[in-house]
Amino acid sequence: MTILTATQHVLSKISAGFELTAALILTVMLGINAANIFLRSVFGNALDWVWPWTMFLFVVWVLIAFFPLYHLKKDVSIYFVLRDHHPKLQRALGVLAYTMISAAMLIILITGPSRLESARGIIEIVNLPRVALVIPLLLSASLIFVDAVVNLLLIATGKTEYVPFGKVEVTE
Repeated sequence: MTILTATQHVLSKISAGFELTAALILTVMLGINAANIFLRSVFGNALDWVWPWTMFLFVVWVLIAFFPLYHLKKDVSIYFVLRDHHPKLQRALGVLAYTMISAAMLIILITGPSRLESARGIIEIVNLPRVALVIPLLLSASLIFVDAVVNLLLIATGKTEYVPFGKVEVTE
């Protein structure tokens, strides 16, 4: 096992943990909203804190789910562009795709310190520090960056073929 495939294995484990975390956050959001609906309809009293926490948890949920969606190739599909092209062109486009993904994540990471610095104060609706929203973004971006670089190196060196995002096998 090479360092690149070992890194892929570790990233898969981290992805599974992030996916579980996202599922737990979604469960909490659904649970507190169901309780709020029940209490409002049965007792006529709403839990005022449910809406702000749902908004906060939704943003955290999106940022946490960012990495597993990317890692599992469940995001926007470019397969329809590649399916009819020669494998060498597919490899070149794969290198281009992972280079662009790496560059986008690098921009987020390079601007990370200024994002952290500007996240002063608290989020009034939930009384948490603003940095609570920046950390999941930077964590997911750093994992996507590492994953994209690993895939870029594997494809560029010919150790694996490019598997486009959204590729679905259909039997006819």
